[in-house]
Parts: sequence; structure tokens; C-alpha cells
Amino acid sequence: MRVLVLLAVACGSLFAQSIRPIPWKDSPIRGSAVVKGQMSAKQSQTGTVRKTFFFPEDVVFPHLATGDGWETEITLVNMGLGPLDFALYFYNPQGSAFTVTLREQPSGEPITNSAFEVSLESGASTTVVLVDTTPGLLQQGWAVVDYTGDNSRLGGHATFRQRIAGRADYEALIPMSSYEDYAFLLPVNDSAGFITAIAMCNPSANVSANILVQLLDVDGFEIARREVALGPQQHVATAIREWFPQIVGQYATLYVESDTDRLSAIGLRFNTAGGNSFSSVPIMNWIGLL
Repeated sequence: MRVLVLLAVACGSLFAQSIRPIPWKDSPIRGSAVVKGQMSAKQSQTGTVRKTFFFPEDVVFPHLATGDGWETEITLVNMGLGPLDFALYFYNPQGSAFTVTLREQPSGEPITNSAFEVSLESGASTTVVLVDTTPGLLQQGWAVVDYTGDNSRLGGHATFRQRIAGRADYEALIPMSSYEDYAFLLPVNDSAGFITAIAMCNPSANVSANILVQLLDVDGFEIARREVALGPQQHVATAIREWFPQIVGQYATLYVESDTDRLSAIGLRFNTAGGNSFSSVPIMNWIGLL
């Protein structure tokens, strides 16, 4: 019996995961234009109630980085009771195919493509690293995980890693995101050597997103605003101070609202006084507020 158990464990480890390149395609996510009307975080407390709906599948990594000392590690876990096949598609900031080199762990075998199919047994996991293949050239983008099936559920996260010679590696964990984060708040700290950045992608393949971005002071009143346009599958990443120079040295909150029902985002916080160490800042999307 013990031999059979060991054999089953060995076979499970051999067949638990499999990743192979497949043809790239447009994002499987479709959206619709939802004109909700522009309103500030203060105004949202005056009686107007809007609901944000989340599907069980969290399918978007809103920001990825590779090259120039950066690499991104992606871990995915089959949380369902049965085997799961899913596709992983990579997009550059313009919404086109983003060719990456993945190193599957623990084998270390490299695979280069812009789309991959992965098979996982129940409870199995896979970890791949976007290898730094462009020394001195930073490449950024985003990815979507496409899967369907009754009682299927996939968990996972990404880890940003920066490697600089003579210094310990810095890392920050980025959770998988909803593709319906179309109205949210992001706390901003640009004081005492800190810099807050934001990355957003429009995961929809069929609608453009016109995004209102409001900078609010600590009392919730608007300091400034701007609009950001993202075409289908497009992505943007920037320090908040690039959009709003007046934030330097200040605390504030960013309020973001799209005129469509598809958006995904994440914040990043850099400590320039501490050797540019960094961490992720999850966005705040609370149905009761928005």
C-alpha cells in the first residue's frame, strides 16, 4: 500500500502541471459603456447608490514588469475539485501581444510566447517567472487568465522582484484583480521620500474607457482632476506626481471612475529614502461607498 501511495504522489507531481504555448488572441473580456455620471467621493455620500458586481473568477493581473533588473513571478493554484485547463494571455500597453519568456518552476525550462495554456489537477499549482531578457530595457504590460467551468476556481498572485547588484532583492506581492474595478479609491503618500504610483488596464476587447481621475485632499475635497483615455486592452502606469505635481510632499486620495464597466488597477508605493524599496497598495472598492 505504501508503494502505491508513493507512486500516486510521484505521478501527481509529474502530471500536476503542464504549460505550453498557444496562439495569442484578443482579450476574452467584453464590456459595455455604462454612463454613470461623474461624481466625487464627497458627492457619493449624498444618497446616490451604485452597485459594483464581482464575478467569482478574478482573472486580471493589471500590471507586469520585466527587464532592466525587473522580473515578475506568477503563481496559480487550482482551487476546484476537478482538473482545470486555462489560458494565460499577455498584453503590452498598446493592447497588442506582449511576448515574454517564462521560466517554469522548479524545472527552470524557458518558454517564449505571448499566450500559454496551462493544465492543473485539483489542488495543484504552477509558478512561472517572466525572465529579464532585456537588460537595460524595462517592459511593462498586463495579463488575463481565461477559464470557465462549473465549480471551477483559480487562485493566484504575482510577485514583482527588482534585482540590483550589491543590494538585496526587493519584492512586492500583487493579487489577482477583478476586471470590474471601474470606481475606486487609492490612498496616496508622497511625503518624506515616498512616491505612490498607479497602474491601470482596460481589459475589455470591445470598448474604450474614458476615466475620470480626481485628486482629493485628506478632507475629501477635490484638489485637481484629469481624464485618462484607455482604448480596448490598453494599459498605463505612472507615478501620481506625474499627473498631479502638487501632490509632492503631501498625503491625499485618488478617486478613479470609468465610464465603462471594465477596469482593473493596482497601486505601488516606493520608498526613495530607503533605497527604492517598494510595496503594493490595493485599491479600495467598497460597494457601500461607490
